[in-house]
Amino acid sequence: MSEFKQWEQKSHSKDWLLFAENIGKYLSIDETALSNVESYTILTNKKAKGKTGAIIAMIKGTKSEDVISILEKIPVNKRNKVKEVTLDMAGNMELIIKRSFPKADLVTDRFHVQKLASEAVQEIRIKYRWEEIEKENPWLEAEFISVDEHPEVMKEYQLESLPTFIFLDREGNEIERLSGIIEKEKLLELIEKYRDR
Repeated sequence: MSEFKQWEQKSHSKDWLLFAENIGKYLSIDETALSNVESYTILTNKKAKGKTGAIIAMIKGTKSEDVISILEKIPVNKRNKVKEVTLDMAGNMELIIKRSFPKADLVTDRFHVQKLASEAVQEIRIKYRWEEIEKENPWLEAEFISVDEHPEVMKEYQLESLPTFIFLDREGNEIERLSGIIEKEKLLELIEKYRDR
């Protein structure tokens, strides 16, 4: 029979879970979206490698003060034993770790560094590709939108991956969408296809 009714974390389980007994010397922190609406901050013990005992905390939201208030429930002597925390480059995550684990070294996750560099190179490549296409097609109107500068665009256009090319007719209705790296020839083919729309 389930012991859910007597579970000590039941009253706050929708907002946070804390398993201080899983803490170790090497941790990771990241945010994840379990749905389009709800995001969570998850702190894990790297030694557990995603298996039993990996989750230390799972906290609804990513607001640093909210996360810190939960992590401070872990006894200070346990938090001071943490040597290293791997995190992405988000400022809120850095603040959370500095305040919650003051003796830990912060290590930026190489995936996020590589992703950032790759996105920057890709953005430059796309910009130059469009400049060449516009020279060849002076009637074409192209707009570059950085989702870093305009995050609302991700939601407005329901973007799931980057880069995404959205072709609109003269009235602003979407007529085609392509995601990922697209060769110049394919772009020119699509531009020609929709030229008079």
